[in-house]
Parts: sequence; C-alpha cells; structure tokens
Amino acid sequence: MADPAANILVVEDEPNVRVLLEVLLTKEGYKVVSATNGEEALGMLDSARPDLIVTDIMMAKMDGFELCRRIRKQPNYDPVPILMLTAKGEPVDKYQGFSEGADDYLTKPFDPVELLFRVKAHLRRSQPADRSQGNILTVGPLVLDCNNYEVTAADRKALLTRSEYALVHYLMVHHDQVISSRVLLSEALGYPPHVGSSDLIRTHIRNIRKKIEADPANPTILLNVSRHGYTVKS
Repeated sequence: MADPAANILVVEDEPNVRVLLEVLLTKEGYKVVSATNGEEALGMLDSARPDLIVTDIMMAKMDGFELCRRIRKQPNYDPVPILMLTAKGEPVDKYQGFSEGADDYLTKPFDPVELLFRVKAHLRRSQPADRSQGNILTVGPLVLDCNNYEVTAADRKALLTRSEYALVHYLMVHHDQVISSRVLLSEALGYPPHVGSSDLIRTHIRNIRKKIEADPANPTILLNVSRHGYTVKS
C-alpha cells in the first residue's frame, strides 16, 4: 500500500478515464482529488496540496501543456512531479510536455501496472531523503545545488524538474562513466525492469541540454556515446 500521506491530483476530462484513475490510485492507498480541466486544477492546488499530478493534455478551457507551464511558475508547486497521460504520443508532443516541465509521459491506452510503478517511482524521488546529502555537487563546469534543484554551467543557471535533477545528479556522481538508458531508468529514475523506455531518457537529456549547453545541438558537457549511453566528463 502507498504512503497514506501521498496526495494525487488527477486532471482528466474523460469521465471513464478519470474514474479508472481514481479507483486505481485510491486502491493503492493514495488520497485522490480530481479536476476536469487545467483551469479547475489550478484553483484546487492550495486545497489539494498534491504530492503528484496526473494530467491529460487535450482538455477544454486549459490544456495540460498550459497547466504544466503555470504550475512550474509557482514556487510552492514547482517541485511537484507531473505525469502526463494522453493519447498524443508523437515525439514532438512528448518533447513539448517535457519542455513545459513535465516529469513523465504515458500514452493511452495505458497499462495500469506501469502507471502505478511510475507513480511510485516519482513519489519516492519526491521525498527529501532522495536529495543529495551534500549541498553542492561540482563536476567539471557543472555545479548542482542539491537543495533547490538548480544547476549552473558557465554563465547559464536553470531549475531542473525532479526527474531532470535525478538524471543530472546520477551522471555527476558517476562522472567519466558511460551510463546506459536502461541503467538511468532503473537506478536514477527508479523504474522497475521493463518499465519506461530509452525514448524517455533521450527526451529528458534533450531538455537538460537546452538548459545547460551553449549549443544544445553540439553538446560539450552532457555527452552521449553512440549505442552505449551518456556521460559527464570531469
């Protein structure tokens, strides 16, 4: 069973899917509140105080992209993990979701078991104990403030989502090693075997590079080794 203190906000305009999510998550022991669109969800943040948000993208009044964008501008809720659940599965849609600050992306129809695995993984990373025991981590040009998920690279400074932080932190701790997508999924993001895909890692890496690299198309900090994985050099 889940930590009874974990609150999940479900934002979904399809009644059947919304009820399914409520049943699945409640059965696992989570406290679930629901909204039918992004505008309604924003108005519920202070009362719901979510530990995680599961949101659709295509909704009336305010879609999931705009909801994500608005949440990431609110200091009190910026760190809350956001899992996008939608029928829009094209790579460009996934990248837009991550660019707006989403932590994860699962397409419909979804596997309920995988959904629960991902929810649990994000909630584990949300706990204060999951942050580094040190305040500042420095590797080469990268400086990671482990208290507020802020990364600095030369004259660039950016806030990371929890998933981006987990990946950057893992690669910095294991600097000069080439880490595969599968290892990053399991050890950095906490997914069980066969949950998640390398596309998830590629999209996060692309978004991280946009924040830390002078030229994201020609990275010099967060490097990839073809068919092997990713590395941060000291």
